[in-house]
Amino acid sequence: MRPARLDHSFFDNEPRSHLGALLLRKGLVTNTELDRALEELLRAIPLRLHPDGTVSVAVADPTDETLLPKLKLALGTYEVRLLVTMQSALRAAWAQAYPV
Repeated sequence: MRPARLDHSFFDNEPRSHLGALLLRKGLVTNTELDRALEELLRAIPLRLHPDGTVSVAVADPTDETLLPKLKLALGTYEVRLLVTMQSALRAAWAQAYPV
């Protein structure tokens, strides 16, 4: 298991906020909850928090029966909108959003 991210503020100066940073700023998730979600969202990436309280999440395999329950657990009260993408696009989005 990777060590917890102690500081999510590196997203603060981004011109377009990442969903995780937005959820943190609004007090909707804690750093610990975000870290846990990032550890479990290996085959998915959150894209947008909608005004109606739903979250669009891109996934490569919408038939993975374990994915939706994990996303619901990570996102709490938010409803999930699944969007399908290619695995290569998902990996590229992760690399861009969360560089190592």
